[in-house]
Amino acid sequence: MLAVACSTALLSLEVFSETAAPASQVTAVTGKAQNSPSSAPGTDSDAQFRLSPLALAGASSSALPDDTFGIERAQFRSALKAIREGDIEGFEVLRQSLSHYPLLSYLDYSLLRHQISEDPGKPSVSALNQFEKRYGDEHLTRLLTRHLQSALIKEEHWELFLGVSKSQLARDMPCARVRARKETGASVAWNEPLTALWVSRNSPPDLCRDVMLELESQSLPGFKALWERIYRAIGAGRETEVKELAALLARNDKTRVIAWVEALSEPEPLIKDPQLTKDDLLNRNILLDLMRRWARQDPPAAVAHWLDIRGNYSFFDDQRYELDRELALVGAWLRRPEAYRWLYNFQVREDDLEVMEWRIRSALFAGDWQAVLKSLLELPEQELAEDHWSYWHARALEVLQGDTDPTQAKRIYERVAQLPTYYGFLSADKLTLPYNIKDQAVAADEGAMQKLRVDSQLIRAREYILAGVPWEGRRLWQEVLKTLEADEIGNAAQLAAEWGLPDRAIASANQAGLKTALALRFPFAYTDHVAQASSRYGLDEDFILAVIRRESAFIPDIKSPAGALGLMQLMPGTAKDVLRLQRKQGRWDLKGRNISLTDAASNIDMGSFYLNRVGQRFGNHPALAAASYNAGPHRTVSWLPDEGVVEADRWIDTIPFSETRRYVRAVLAYNTIFEWRRSRPKSVLDSGNITAGDGVRRLSSRIPAVSFDADSNAKVSADKTVAKTGNE
Repeated sequence: MLAVACSTALLSLEVFSETAAPASQVTAVTGKAQNSPSSAPGTDSDAQFRLSPLALAGASSSALPDDTFGIERAQFRSALKAIREGDIEGFEVLRQSLSHYPLLSYLDYSLLRHQISEDPGKPSVSALNQFEKRYGDEHLTRLLTRHLQSALIKEEHWELFLGVSKSQLARDMPCARVRARKETGASVAWNEPLTALWVSRNSPPDLCRDVMLELESQSLPGFKALWERIYRAIGAGRETEVKELAALLARNDKTRVIAWVEALSEPEPLIKDPQLTKDDLLNRNILLDLMRRWARQDPPAAVAHWLDIRGNYSFFDDQRYELDRELALVGAWLRRPEAYRWLYNFQVREDDLEVMEWRIRSALFAGDWQAVLKSLLELPEQELAEDHWSYWHARALEVLQGDTDPTQAKRIYERVAQLPTYYGFLSADKLTLPYNIKDQAVAADEGAMQKLRVDSQLIRAREYILAGVPWEGRRLWQEVLKTLEADEIGNAAQLAAEWGLPDRAIASANQAGLKTALALRFPFAYTDHVAQASSRYGLDEDFILAVIRRESAFIPDIKSPAGALGLMQLMPGTAKDVLRLQRKQGRWDLKGRNISLTDAASNIDMGSFYLNRVGQRFGNHPALAAASYNAGPHRTVSWLPDEGVVEADRWIDTIPFSETRRYVRAVLAYNTIFEWRRSRPKSVLDSGNITAGDGVRRLSSRIPAVSFDADSNAKVSADKTVAKTGNE
């Protein structure tokens, strides 16, 4: 079904206070949901905004015209700017001309947010209630409620804060709540949220520091909480805090905890100290922690010691198993030659796929194909049938063809080559088959498409994106998708492409399971900026597009949890270095320019500059360039072989970082798909067996073997092997 109007529930308004004050003293949002109709026709709600007959006529043929709200969109931006600058009169003038604009509620939300910041008193609570009644927009009401909480804290309106915090839309703020209760004369005691806050912090937040210190002086939240905090502090390496907390323990426990925290950087002496020979709970916990730390410093010594002592303590079976596997996996991650043997030192559980897979990778890294085949055949049948392990099954059989059925590898390659994936492309290369890539258009129902084109919520989502509030547009688009059937979601993907929203087309097509709708999933977006960067830095356009597709899925303002920004996910520190180098090289006149990492042109230029820089360091080897872009050049250097030559597919699949391994494979596969979509002339690339049909270069031809050239220290030797380089 279609979402044609705002479907959020109207929140009822009740009078209450934390201290049961008379009804006239405080009003706040409770967040109790009631079924309520949308705003009545003729009201000022943007859920009922009107499109002119001319606009509807334009929408019925293809896509909503870009200029349908062109004038209003400019006024909307100006109105938001007026609020940011505190020009309320200017805002009101602009708002009067936007009474039927789809984003009117966001304008009123922005004004109310400003008013709450200026004066978060009872009038703001009343205005918030009126906003919810008028628009029925639970999302914006939630944002306003939580902004009101913060503003009330800042102004120390504690009683009103407690009232507002009863709303189901309010944020749980235990620190502020205990401070508010203290300030309003209510009783204060340890409770579950406050205990969790105490356990998770090395010191109380400033807002409730005095209250929590007073509570601590009266009593602790319990010994269970004390030990949990000690364990957390040790995990974080906060030695001073651990020693302060240890003072609250019995003498024997205190001594051992202090010895534990002092041994974090050099664990071996304490592990071998006689004081840890007693088999009790604290010693077992100390051993489990310090053994993990020691394994990262000296894996062989740690593993040998663990095998000697593991039977001397009454560890739970799960504890013993987890340490067994972690010590072995550390060896694999560090590429220790003993790793494969360590991974077989214990009985792996049937559901522990990680250990099984690292047995294969360790054997691959060592080039032990008999061990590769043995470990592959130990996988569950359904796992071995997956394209990645099927490919390596065929590779092992191919290498060991003197000892195996020579036709078995061919049969597996033929099956995997039917897939338009990284391993499908490599399998096709093994048999010199064309790539089985298909781009199937969505079979859109024109009637259903037309309903989507005039759906008010989708139009609002689009307008959010075009008007400079893209995060709200993406949220609203996804909310609408939740109300649609699978075929309707596919139509929404097609509509997003029509409307020039590549990131929404990708998200919708993926949600609809349209794996072969390549025009939707791999769009040629930002082509002018990509072409300019390609020309400027000598990078293949499709390689740049592949990186963008993997990094951001074409969301220009996206921000990662680590702080990376924009289409090519640049960290601010990296961007500063890039700008410095660009100025130094005179590649871009940056004087007076306001560079934003969420600006498509700036981000693609800087990201391509950096991609080219790390690529040049590794001889423009695409796999090494992609690994370096994702994990950094220093890590990539550390992953190069110390000697000899490693086939590129083997090197990629033994990268220690799972995220980087997946990233490199995805970028290479996406590069191939974009190249296929571009359909380059075969005459350019048809020398020998270099193409895989439709002018697409074979993936294996673009990823030469990886090696360490100690003599030349060059980035790439004459035979296209990659050399290890020094630090930048």
